[in-house]
Amino acid sequence: MSKSIRAKLLRVVLIALMIMALFMGTAGVVAVNRLATTNSEQIMTGICNEQTYRLDGKLNVVKNSADLIYEYLQHISTGNLTLDYLFLTEYGDIIEELAVSVANQTDGAMAVYFRYDPELAGSGTAGFFYTRASKHDEFKKDEPTDILKYDKNDTEHVGWFFIPKETKEALWMAPYYNKNQDIYVISYVIPIYTGKGDFIGVVGMDIDFSTIMNAADTENFYDKGILALVDLSERVMYYSDDDGHTQEVELSTYLYNHINAIDKEGGLRKIKEDNKGASIICGSKLSNGMMLYVNVPSREIYKERNRLIVLYVGIGIIIFVFAFLLVSKSAKAIIKPLKKLSEITGRYAAGDWSETYVNKSTTEIQMLSEGISVMAANTQKYIHRINTIARRDTLTELGNKTAYVELVEDIKCNRQDKYSQYEIMVMDLNLLKKANDTYGHEAGDALLKEAGRYMSKVFEHSALFRIGGDEFVAIMTNEDYDNRVAITQQFESGMGYTLLGEYPVQLSISFGGAVYGVDGTDFDMLFKLADDRMYAKKKEMKMGR
Repeated sequence: MSKSIRAKLLRVVLIALMIMALFMGTAGVVAVNRLATTNSEQIMTGICNEQTYRLDGKLNVVKNSADLIYEYLQHISTGNLTLDYLFLTEYGDIIEELAVSVANQTDGAMAVYFRYDPELAGSGTAGFFYTRASKHDEFKKDEPTDILKYDKNDTEHVGWFFIPKETKEALWMAPYYNKNQDIYVISYVIPIYTGKGDFIGVVGMDIDFSTIMNAADTENFYDKGILALVDLSERVMYYSDDDGHTQEVELSTYLYNHINAIDKEGGLRKIKEDNKGASIICGSKLSNGMMLYVNVPSREIYKERNRLIVLYVGIGIIIFVFAFLLVSKSAKAIIKPLKKLSEITGRYAAGDWSETYVNKSTTEIQMLSEGISVMAANTQKYIHRINTIARRDTLTELGNKTAYVELVEDIKCNRQDKYSQYEIMVMDLNLLKKANDTYGHEAGDALLKEAGRYMSKVFEHSALFRIGGDEFVAIMTNEDYDNRVAITQQFESGMGYTLLGEYPVQLSISFGGAVYGVDGTDFDMLFKLADDRMYAKKKEMKMGR
């Protein structure tokens, strides 16, 4: 029999452990996967935001440098000075000195220029153009491009002049390869107008594009991650190779569509590139209109997630094996407390709630036995509460007729051997009908409550009952019995006051008592005697009123 129980228990526990391990394992893997995915996506988003901040900071330095030259030019042009005066007088030298000085202080600046509108100057080369071969060389004055040699729609050669002139806005030009310097450059140009709105020319600065690219901090970046800048209008992506040189790649339609979607919708995207596996990409718009593009292989970004999943599964298997061995070893010890619990619950079922049992051998059985013991204790409390409610008058909170009948049975049988001395006090509430008729039943209820409160205050060591509408009984025992004369006098002298509140009703109670052993020994006869004395008292009080 015991072997059969153990076998069944082991099978049940084994199945339960398998279900629990499967459920917890699945839930754990899902939770780890979700947490790791969220964390990885947050890291990617953080990288985009941080690098965008860095690159925009570098772009803003260039912009501020060009703005400084522009502000000076704008300042001297507001006096309606003529072109000849600007170009031929000392202002020309000052403008050049200022431009070169600002360019020297701008990291990555490779050229700085101020070009007059050929329509005003009568020449396509009016203005100045300073360049340098490398970041470490000095700026030297170079021959400006002859603007009049090219059509204004020739963006490659004169777009830097005509585009800001037509848009009347400062702008960043798309990066381009400068063959003379063998580098990619990016230009910031500002159109200049007089206070009257006449176009004077443009001021601009060319920056080594690698300076912008290298502003990104990739020290803590993913090993296989790619960080690049994308010009969506040209469908070109720029990135730095291992030597820090800028490379240009034409975007495939597939990748272009994904980056364009990120530009419009935001967020991250999971893609699968041909022969490159799956990747997570994100992007962020820069102040020059380009997109910062970050691409990290999924296997790298989810590397920690996969490690956590393997670790979690391994720990789950170890816990499962350990739990199974522990349950197998403890099966014999479980049978005894189970039998004991079965015996206890059988007693509970029969109505005997007196015994409790808490097993200390195993955690599961201990929890079960503690739970059953708590249930038994709560049931006893509940039964006691129900009994209390069933024996309590809800209005006065005194004992009701049921409680009174049970006490009378105890007294008659003297079951608890404590009713060898007692006095029955029968009481009847006066003026209840008058209160009901005059002020309504709320006043009558208030009078009954006050009567109960007053009786409880006087007969504080006695059993008090409301056995009818306005009938009450007190069984005076112990201290109240010993002081029954004084208590009766106190009871009679203390009433007669008017209730506080909205019902001006007087508290008046008729009463009569009979003492066990003095007036008789039969309870029913004593009750009748006390009742008769109460009615006599009632008649007396009525005549007095």
